[in-house]
Amino acid sequence: DIYLIPAGYEGYVLAVYNVRGAPALNYEGDFAIHDINESGYFVTSQSDLDYGTVTDQYFYMDEKGNRSEITAECIRGIGTGGHERTGKQGEMIKLVYSGIEITSNCNEDFPLSANGMDSEETEPMINEIIQNFYYESK
Repeated sequence: DIYLIPAGYEGYVLAVYNVRGAPALNYEGDFAIHDINESGYFVTSQSDLDYGTVTDQYFYMDEKGNRSEITAECIRGIGTGGHERTGKQGEMIKLVYSGIEITSNCNEDFPLSANGMDSEETEPMINEIIQNFYYESK
């Protein structure tokens, strides 16, 4: 996957799959593009993540579309997860996601300091996605 993250963004980044009404994945060669929004997430209707060897690439992207690579010392994986709840119409909402954390306080220890996902960080993103794709009238 290629993650395109708004320039200067810090914090959690989620790629959320199986979102009803979200766009399909776009590709650049063999890489799926994850265009992260200002809230720190990307959504797709693709039903599930790709599993296997991780070859993800991370870039900051400015307003003009210029990319600058984010170094490994600034990124830590926070794992994968899922979220289930019953929607307003009684439908089952089942989201799957993968995440990273980005910092400007980059050092060689940051990627190794595994702290997992913090629900205080992920829940607002998940709630916004559910509100936008399941609760607002389309």
